[in-house]
Amino acid sequence: EGMSSKEKSNMRREGKAIEEIVFPSTLKEIYPNAFSQKYGQHYLFDLKNVKIPPSVEYIGANAFADNNNLETLEIHENIKLDSFGGFNPIKY
Repeated sequence: EGMSSKEKSNMRREGKAIEEIVFPSTLKEIYPNAFSQKYGQHYLFDLKNVKIPPSVEYIGANAFADNNNLETLEIHENIKLDSFGGFNPIKY
């Protein structure tokens, strides 16, 4: 299911835990569940910052679901969110 605190500590020490994602300006869409903790992207347990460029037109359902440490999200206003759940549990 989830990672143990020892596994998380080891990943942090080894530099494998990701805190920030800055996408390239050429990106057009982010697929459903792409960065979801729920679907095994466990290296994102420390994810705090996501910056999505204006080139992104679509973010799929649960793309960033269950990233409970997410603090900042930069996103443009004209983006299409599939089922508005791409960033659960962020409150809109």
